[in-house]
Amino acid sequence: MPRKAKTKLPPVNAVMQVPAPIRELAEKIARKYMLRTDDLLRVYKNGVRRKQLNLARHELWVVTQNTLDLSYPETGYMFGVDHTSVMAAQKEYESRPTWPKL
Repeated sequence: MPRKAKTKLPPVNAVMQVPAPIRELAEKIARKYMLRTDDLLRVYKNGVRRKQLNLARHELWVVTQNTLDLSYPETGYMFGVDHTSVMAAQKEYESRPTWPKL
């Protein structure tokens, strides 16, 4: 008998419904990476292998978590991913080189 999942994640390919301030933040980040907002908020099966999309999603997760002061599980649930994915995203995001603003 298969075990039940501990958390209920949304179905694959569902576009997450997030509050308006988070949607605006997602739109800004999507423009920065030249992506569609729906692609940024979509739930993917086993991750996606598009570098630009992954970088943008990681940035969105980290900025959202820091802005709203959410826990890892709360952030993961908001975007349809496991909390360990959010932890890895934060580690990756913080290790990026910072470039001076022009």
